[in-house]
Amino acid sequence: MNTPDVNLAIRKSVTVAWAPEDAFRRFTGDRNDWWPTETHSVGQHESVQVVFEMHQGERSFERTAQGVESDGGRCWSGNRPRAS
Repeated sequence: MNTPDVNLAIRKSVTVAWAPEDAFRRFTGDRNDWWPTETHSVGQHESVQVVFEMHQGERSFERTAQGVESDGGRCWSGNRPRAS
């Protein structure tokens, strides 16, 4: 059985002029508004929805108009950001 190597996690940071809670919601909940499905998705122009399920063990996926779902990954942590 293969076990994922969590040391290979991709990390990226960006500074925005929003409260942490707003930035998190916009990045995860409003993903359909900004994710470039034409160039960065399995379904490309067929994709109609990109979803982040934000609880530990849940997934990130895209859905086509025909209802076909393609997994993009799993959520390793469901911790929401908090203002310091």
